[in-house]
Amino acid sequence: MNILVVEDSIADQKLIVNFLQETKRPVKVTVAPSAQAATLALDESLCGAPEKRIHLVILDLKLCETPGHEVLKKIRGHASLRPTPVVVFTSSDLREDVESSWRLRANWYVTKPFDVDAFRGRIVDIAEFWSSLYARHRGADTVYPLDEIADQEFFVQGVSFP
Repeated sequence: MNILVVEDSIADQKLIVNFLQETKRPVKVTVAPSAQAATLALDESLCGAPEKRIHLVILDLKLCETPGHEVLKKIRGHASLRPTPVVVFTSSDLREDVESSWRLRANWYVTKPFDVDAFRGRIVDIAEFWSSLYARHRGADTVYPLDEIADQEFFVQGVSFP
């Protein structure tokens, strides 16, 4: 399973990559430190061999130059990328960020915890969930059948509103 991590923090990049390597299923991780690098990686994924296709995007919203929502818009606006699951993994717990992600059809919204063990747990949970779906549906016409990935549902973890 190929995972694109869109994250500008070098410390968070290292943690995410290390924790993804701890999962039960093999994963190949590409890190994009900016929205521009993410766009390039996604474009290369579409033009390259099938084994290079991105199967999951883990997206930070708070990127330095271009907000992560712009990457999400690109993914959902491109027919070949649209079925790709996107997990927003960000420090923001603002209602507007959650709602905007939902409107743009992110599949899961997870806030980054400050505790390293909780951080590890959330990354491993994300990888295990999506890699199990990928393993079950490898070779399907789309990356994941949309009726099974709960496209109409939106999961929020680590955020509570009054």
